[in-house]
Amino acid sequence: MTTLIIPDIHLKHATAERIISAEKADRIVFLGDYFHAFYDTVDANKSTAEWLKWSLRQPNRIHLWGNHDTTNRSSLCRCSGHTDEKCRVINSVLSADDWAQLKWFYILDSWLLTHAGLDAGFLPAKVKTLKNIGKFLTNQSVVASAALESGKTHWFFVAGRSRGGYALKGGLTWCDFIMEFMPIRGVDQIVGHREVHEPRWHTYPYSKNLDLDTKLQNFAIWDGDNLEIKPA
Repeated sequence: MTTLIIPDIHLKHATAERIISAEKADRIVFLGDYFHAFYDTVDANKSTAEWLKWSLRQPNRIHLWGNHDTTNRSSLCRCSGHTDEKCRVINSVLSADDWAQLKWFYILDSWLLTHAGLDAGFLPAKVKTLKNIGKFLTNQSVVASAALESGKTHWFFVAGRSRGGYALKGGLTWCDFIMEFMPIRGVDQIVGHREVHEPRWHTYPYSKNLDLDTKLQNFAIWDGDNLEIKPA
C-alpha cells in the first residue's frame, strides 16, 4: 500500500488534488493547515472549507488538525491570518460533525505523523515505544477534542514561547521544528507547520524527523519500506 503525505495546504486544495490525481496512492494523509494565506480572501477560505467538507468524506483520506484549523474552532487558538469573518464563513460550511473527522495524529507503520511534531518532553517517563505513544495520544485526543469544543485549553494546541505563546514548548499543532523540537528516541516523525525552503531533516542516531512544509512545493510517498520526497 502506498501512502501520499501532503503537508500544509493553506488554501491550495487544487494543487493537492492535482498531486493526488497524478500519484494515485492508496491512502492520503494531510498534515493539517487547510486555511489562511497571506493576502487571502473570505471567499478563498469558503472554497477551501467546501473542498475540505467533501474531502473528509473520501474513504482513503486522513486529515490532521493544524493550528490554522483549530483557530477556526476555538477562540483560544488564534493565529496569523485569522479573522472573525473568515471564521464565520468557514463554520457556515463545516459542521461539528465535519470538524470531528479531523485527527490529532496518525501512525503510519514506523512513522508518527502530526501537524507540528511531538516533543519528547510531553511524554510520561514510562511511555517510550511508538505503540505506547499511540495509546497515550489516543487517550489525550479525547480530552483535547472535548477541550477544543468547550473553549478550554489543552497542550495539543498551545503555542510555545518561540511562537508567542505562554508554554515552554508548543504541542502537536504548534511545536516549532527548528526552535523547540526535541526528538523521541526510537520514534521517527513527519511534520509540517514550520515553513522551510526545502524539506528539512533532523536526523539522530536514534530517530529520523522530517519537516515537509515547503508551501506545498513538495510532498512524500511512503511505500511501506521507503520514503520518497517529490516535487509538486
